[in-house]
Amino acid sequence: MMLYTQIVATEPVGTEMTILSMMKKYQVNSSKAWSAFRVLEKTGAIAVTRRKGTTSVFRFTADAAELIKAYETDVASRRRLPRSEDRVTLTYQDISESAFKQKQNQLIAAFTAKQRVLRKANGVGI
Repeated sequence: MMLYTQIVATEPVGTEMTILSMMKKYQVNSSKAWSAFRVLEKTGAIAVTRRKGTTSVFRFTADAAELIKAYETDVASRRRLPRSEDRVTLTYQDISESAFKQKQNQLIAAFTAKQRVLRKANGVGI
């Protein structure tokens, strides 16, 4: 469960909280607390009363749970892996062309490196 979901589930509506109190209550470091704070603020689940670093005071809104649930479904849809039907299957030609290009790039890189060495040895500027 994400920290912001846990916070919204346990805190009643109208509760005032600071980043420091969040860190102590949920036993997380400041990075995770700030991340949860940003998500809560971005979704509109909290109303910031005072901004002053870790002592910023925020209050939970009445529709915080619904806003976070909507945010989670939105994020989950973006994180979903593509289904196997969506993937393009490679043919033998695609694989052989890829191998040819890889070998060609290796040869060009080796040729360029050898050319650079010869130019340095002969004192020719690049």
